[in-house]
Amino acid sequence: PHTVIAQYYVQTGDKANADKAIAALTAGLKNDPKNYYANIIMGDAYFLKNDGSYAASYYNNAANIEPENPVTYWRKGNIYA
Repeated sequence: PHTVIAQYYVQTGDKANADKAIAALTAGLKNDPKNYYANIIMGDAYFLKNDGSYAASYYNNAANIEPENPVTYWRKGNIYA
């Protein structure tokens, strides 16, 4: 449930909602740090806040969980675009 709520906040595109997404995902990742989608969405939330360093960190976590998933690398590449 944390992931769905956080994804909604990120998809609004509102930087103020990025903090809400991060708060929701922090609890979820504490219980399940290897949750691929939670790491991706956490990266998205930090990207929305223009914090590429934290975004990259969470995208790297996701890449370690699912190294064959191209979504991770595409999103990480957007940081540098």
